[in-house]
Amino acid sequence: MNINLLSHISAGHSLRESVDILPEGDVAVVQLRNTRSPISITWDKATKVELPTKKDPHYLREEDIFLSTRSSSYQATLVRDCPEKAVCAPQFYLIRITDLSKVSAAYLCWQKNKSPAQNYFSRVETGTSIKNLLRKAVEGLEISLPPMAIQKAIADMYLSSFEERFALEQLIHNRQQQFEAIAHGLLQEARTSK
Repeated sequence: MNINLLSHISAGHSLRESVDILPEGDVAVVQLRNTRSPISITWDKATKVELPTKKDPHYLREEDIFLSTRSSSYQATLVRDCPEKAVCAPQFYLIRITDLSKVSAAYLCWQKNKSPAQNYFSRVETGTSIKNLLRKAVEGLEISLPPMAIQKAIADMYLSSFEERFALEQLIHNRQQQFEAIAHGLLQEARTSK
């Protein structure tokens, strides 16, 4: 099924200036540097600005997906734990599913990040030195749509795999910290025993 039949695709919030020079405000702007993984956004590190527009922006909602338009990997990221006022930067396409009773957002995010979709994006990307995706190309992506029970099972496994990865990364980090503390303790002990 064509993704255009399942969702509304729009460009990220248009900004005339760099996010870093906009006045401080209450709207979080998600940039590439805030996407830790396809299911994790570093909301606490997102720049909060006053948007230079009078009209209401398309604020992000839970279960939205945004897709990087410029990258060597066109990562799709699922919006979770979203603050009340947040937008994605212009280097993303915002994908909002039109009927969540028929399509699982986590499943759609998973499918966009797997090789069939990534291979499609590589074939339709434009540019020579800086590659990017046109909206028309994203709208042309074909999606496999199994029954909702299968979508949910795949989505659950997908989300669990990242939670497991985060837990393992934290264990590795903790072990490294422990070894650093031991090394510093031994050094200190050697200095005081002289």
